[in-house]
Amino acid sequence: MSSEEGAYENIFKYLAENDLGTFSGDTFQELLSEVDDIDKYKMNISAYLERGEISIDKNMANGMTPLYLALWLISVNHDMGIGGFPQVDECIKLLVIKGSDVNYKYSRRRGFAATTALEFFDSLKDFYTPDWLLGKSFWIRGLTPDQVIQKMDTMEGYLKGNIPATNIQRRFRGNQSRQKWEQLWTPTLKQKEKDWPELEDELMKTMIEEDMTEARIAEEMKRIREFKDHYMASKKSKRRKKSKRRKKSKKKKSKKKKKSNKKKRNKRR
Repeated sequence: MSSEEGAYENIFKYLAENDLGTFSGDTFQELLSEVDDIDKYKMNISAYLERGEISIDKNMANGMTPLYLALWLISVNHDMGIGGFPQVDECIKLLVIKGSDVNYKYSRRRGFAATTALEFFDSLKDFYTPDWLLGKSFWIRGLTPDQVIQKMDTMEGYLKGNIPATNIQRRFRGNQSRQKWEQLWTPTLKQKEKDWPELEDELMKTMIEEDMTEARIAEEMKRIREFKDHYMASKKSKRRKKSKRRKKSKKKKSKKKKKSNKKKRNKRR
């Protein structure tokens, strides 16, 4: 491997493998400073999904640029989600400043039309909204609704060359989203069971691709089942325990009252 290829590989590895919870903008900036054309090498995402390999090539016909990879990492196709990659907006900023092509096209599935990084981002923005929140708790993790919307607004500003939304606009949108978020954040188990078929269908469409091996499909189906267990988890059992405790405490109190009433009657006699 040449020193040039090694420098590009370090950038892809930083995005795909490092613990981005301890992200250092300076470190990523240093890695970017080692290369000239940020989009020169592309990454084979199939090799990464199937074997965990960072395979890059400057002559790859259809591969991910670092910018496309950063966006893909917070999509439904990857476990990280925006909650596992909260510094994605900073990475996007540095990659755009470095000159990454936002109109670079990549086809995520064989036989499907290629989409630009901008178009892919638009699909992510539609995904990270309160309108389909029921299936997103796994991907947003510890972030708040306002933080998610603010990050998406900021990334849109970097990618489209616009000035990011003002604080007043963010606050207005945040208040609107918070109301929707609160309505959807605590769905009942009955509501979850009703919505699950549609959500499962959406997950299968986005996570399972035509050219996947049977082993890879089995892995993705396992992930969907695990997510279903996580999604369907209910506090109902805990409530039952509480209600049982309450019943027991009520029984104890009623027994004590009966005993005290008996004693009083005996004393009177």
